[in-house]
Amino acid sequence: MHKQKRLSWLLFAGSLILALLTALVVQGQINALVQKQRQGIHEAPVVMATKDMVAGTHINATMVTVTLIPVLGKETGSLATLQGALGKIANQPIYRGQQIVAPMLTSTSLSPRLSDHVPSGLLAMSVVYNAVNDAGGDILPGDHVAILAVLSKEYTGTHSDAAHIIAQNIQVLSAPTPSAISQTQVNSPSTNATPALANSATVVLAVTPKVAQQIGFVNAYGELDLLLQSASKSKELANSPVVTDSTVLGR
Repeated sequence: MHKQKRLSWLLFAGSLILALLTALVVQGQINALVQKQRQGIHEAPVVMATKDMVAGTHINATMVTVTLIPVLGKETGSLATLQGALGKIANQPIYRGQQIVAPMLTSTSLSPRLSDHVPSGLLAMSVVYNAVNDAGGDILPGDHVAILAVLSKEYTGTHSDAAHIIAQNIQVLSAPTPSAISQTQVNSPSTNATPALANSATVVLAVTPKVAQQIGFVNAYGELDLLLQSASKSKELANSPVVTDSTVLGR
């Protein structure tokens, strides 16, 4: 009796061991199949832009990164290492998430088009201002200015000029350096030039169509000044016109 029970237990234990071995073999085969499938998806390193760049941008380590993508998604000529991009100059606009290919870059300095720096929906407009009276001529690209319009008394029909800030937080796209302004004043003839003309300089501003029309109106009937604003770009300052003019204020 005891021998029969012992034999039954041995047969049962053998069955369990056999089933466990079978399961291990099957799992091993499944793992091998999955590994083969994974190996079939080949990946390759590519250099990608981490931010938007305009033509003429000098590329540094904050602007690009290396990431792995499926080989089938890699563009022809895509760079594989940062060494091929760092220190180079973008010769066309490059957008965040875009693969960097060699033809996008150059080693020679570019003179980027001003239109590449004009924000979408705005216009680039040149404005002549008095470099002595307006922030001492210390207005540089990237600064933000307010525009003060002064209409002549002949136009307003009053005994005083009309003055009003017609726009605020206007971005400066290009401007001469203070040293360039000083050199221009030294080289310009001063015998016949009025003080305003002798001290004039030109900047390019990014403006809305409405502000462009207002500036054109002021150029025809008065003059304007540029007021340098805080770099913090705080809320617009409240202002009250000395004399209200419906055309300039756009009412």
